[in-house]
Amino acid sequence: MRSMKYLQDTSQTQKVTLDKKDTKILSLLAENARTSYTQIAKKVGLSRDAIRYRIKNLAVKGILQGSRVVIDTTKFGYDTYHLFLQLKLPSKEKEADTIQKLQGHNFVKTVIAFSGKFDVELSIIAKNVYEFNTRLDIILNDCYPLVQNYEVLIIIAPHLNLVFPQSFVSSKSEIQKKRNVGVAPHDKKDMAILNILANDAIKPYYSIANSVGLSADAVTHRVRKMKDNGIITNFVPIINYTGLSYSIYALLLRFTDLHKEKKDTLQELLQVDKNTLWAVHCIGKYNTIIYLCVKNTEEVHDTLNNIRRHFPEAVSDYEILIAKEEHKYTYFPETINSF
Repeated sequence: MRSMKYLQDTSQTQKVTLDKKDTKILSLLAENARTSYTQIAKKVGLSRDAIRYRIKNLAVKGILQGSRVVIDTTKFGYDTYHLFLQLKLPSKEKEADTIQKLQGHNFVKTVIAFSGKFDVELSIIAKNVYEFNTRLDIILNDCYPLVQNYEVLIIIAPHLNLVFPQSFVSSKSEIQKKRNVGVAPHDKKDMAILNILANDAIKPYYSIANSVGLSADAVTHRVRKMKDNGIITNFVPIINYTGLSYSIYALLLRFTDLHKEKKDTLQELLQVDKNTLWAVHCIGKYNTIIYLCVKNTEEVHDTLNNIRRHFPEAVSDYEILIAKEEHKYTYFPETINSF
């Protein structure tokens, strides 16, 4: 399952205004980052060289910052837990030291700093609650004595998973399909391929073949098989949203009596919401996490109030968090790669 990946290197970001061609190019890459220049050219109405130039220019300006393969960690027997930490205000040195410890763990997928009730969110994978409890102890020990409070949310099912919000592209989002449960077959060669694609999803298969000791055809076949069995769900570009004047907010919501009909209604609502980027159903104090990609705070409240209008008595509690900085994000944490 995809997690957060929305805050990238913004140290040298320049604000970029896109024209319709660039917007179309980015929307096509969002569907599949491995889409060829030739395929994009046909759909955008430009030459192949013009597409190559525009994509390179978006990279130079810091909007495109690479690509990743999206991997469903449940296919390796792992569940995902989101840990929200409320910290006592540390010194900058202590905070930097703590963040460095957190991002160094091979079972941590994501470390994001927030403003709001919670200061840090971690995405942690574990094969069962006992393993997670051990890893939670490690995290809390890393943060001692800074932790004032924390919440653990167990990810159960996706509602929505996009690269851009509807406000960026007008195409209708796809309904999240129910995932096939269970570990998918894989071997060391598959893991070697994933290890390469994890940080460079558009790397040519012939180049990967040279690194893993297979033919290009064999790599292509294995990737196709991993897509068919659900290990690989997509190839996505790394987008610097700040450069496009977007900000990321997290909504943590508690719905009372969130039965199947209400879940379906919520999912349908999020499918057409112009600001929602990613949303999941979970178990914990909050049973829904929603990530919004917005130009201003008014859009945050538009989405929140729309949800509350549709569920006037069901939303019993919520928190709004403002994402500040992404310290770590990976779809393929090292603990899986130790196969």
